[in-house]
This record gives sequence, structure tokens and C-alpha cells, in this order.
Amino acid sequence: MHKDISPQQEQQTFSTIHTPYTHFLLDMWGVVHDGCNALPGAIHCLENLRAHDKKILFISNSSRPGHNLEQLMNGMGIERGTHYDHIHSSGDAVIDGLNDPENDFSGKDYYYLGDDTHAHPLLEHISGKRTLNLEQADYILFTALVPTTDMVLEEALRLNKTLICANPDVVAIHGGKTGHCPGLAAQKYEKNGGIVIYYGKPYPPIYESSLKKLGNPPKEKVLAVGDGMHTDIKGANTMGLDVVLIHSGIHRDESRQSLEKTLKTQDINPTFIMDRFMWNKA
Repeated sequence: MHKDISPQQEQQTFSTIHTPYTHFLLDMWGVVHDGCNALPGAIHCLENLRAHDKKILFISNSSRPGHNLEQLMNGMGIERGTHYDHIHSSGDAVIDGLNDPENDFSGKDYYYLGDDTHAHPLLEHISGKRTLNLEQADYILFTALVPTTDMVLEEALRLNKTLICANPDVVAIHGGKTGHCPGLAAQKYEKNGGIVIYYGKPYPPIYESSLKKLGNPPKEKVLAVGDGMHTDIKGANTMGLDVVLIHSGIHRDESRQSLEKTLKTQDINPTFIMDRFMWNKA
């Protein structure tokens, strides 16, 4: 059942809501950075949360492993230990899943569909062998949209190949611009009858492993923060976590009225809506 956001909930900032929470699950793109630079006020907000002894884990639908995202964050002035405790990505979830002996695809041959620039950090950590022959592959590992995506997925559908999607996001912000992500093509593949296994938000496993990294705190002490209603907010709702929707992310072009209507129609329930990730109003 949809819960309406009160005017008071809309006017909050992290300085006014942080007290009941000890642990924070923060999205990255669209919340603390845009893929290139830290967003205005984000580092200040992180510093203040840390000053109040908050534990912070970045939970991301990036297909890159957390240690690679750590390097990206370092370049923006956001440092592990100083500003946060852990990063857990959908790439990490893929590694955990495909290395689980009980996983049907553990150790199996795969066809890689994605950007080779970002491939190796993930591929070097999973069991199984990469093959360039789609027909011989046991599954497709999908991490990024590339020029051959439609062609490969059309053939994969004909061959009845399972698609493992390492980034369920449909859109994301990079350098201030909104672009499409693998989740868009994966949803189309599924709609056309293909089998898709998603790793990342809004699915429970990435939350369960993230909370485990934080020592499994009581859920009422955890606050999730994200800019995607269908990933961040829906996932937190499923897990029974309070959650902040950041309006200035991927939904920034929607009016507040339109956003509220969509949330109500789709029964997605943020605990708070804020314009951006900020400690107090400028």
C-alpha cells in the first residue's frame, strides 16, 4: 500500500533525520557523484555522517567490483576509511554468485557482452572460461551496452541462452547526462521470452550481503539512500528498510507532482524525498 509523503518529510535533510540510524546504504551515481565528479554537498554530508559515527556502505549496480569503484571514488576525493566503510557492487554479487559451487553456472563457459575496458576486473575473479563462440557458451555475462548488443541478444534469444545481467539499472547519470544501462536491454530480452538472471538492486541478495558486511545491524537502524525508484526504493521496500529518494538524480526531469503520482501508482514508498544528498539546506 502506498504511503503519502508529508510536507514535513519533504523538507528534511540528513542533519535532521540521521539520529535514529546507525548504518547507511548509499547509492553512488546520482547521489554522491555523477560518474566524473562528487556532487555538490555530497562530501560535506559524508563528513558529517562520519562525525556522528555512522557506518556507511556504498551499494551500487555497477558491474565493476568494489575495489575498482574505490579507485574511481579516490579520484573524486571520496576515500574509504575517511568517508565510508565498504563498497558492495552488483559486480561483487556476480563474483560471489558465479563462484558458488551450488550455482548452476559456476565454472561454466560464458560469452561476454560488454565493454572490454571494464571487463577484466570482473572476469579475472569468476570461475569458468570465456568463449567467443556464442553457440558454445553456457550463458551470457552482460555488463554494458555496446554497439553489438542488439545483434548478440537477438541471436542469443534464438539459441535460448540465459542472460546474466550484472547491472539491472535502466538509466544512470554520467557526467551530468542521463544514459541507458544494461537493465534496459535485459528487460527487453526477458519480455521477448529470454531467461534473465539479475544481480544487484532491487533484488534481496545484494542487500543481504551488504548488511552482512555491516555486521547485520537491526533493520530499523539502517537507512538506504538512492535516486532510482525501481531499484533503490523498491529494493529497500522489499527489505523492510527506511529509504530516501534523491529527486535530483535520474528522476530530475520529472516534476514533484509527476514523481509522486508514479510512486503512488506503482506502490513504491520512499520514507523521505530530498532534492539531493545534503547535510543541511544551502
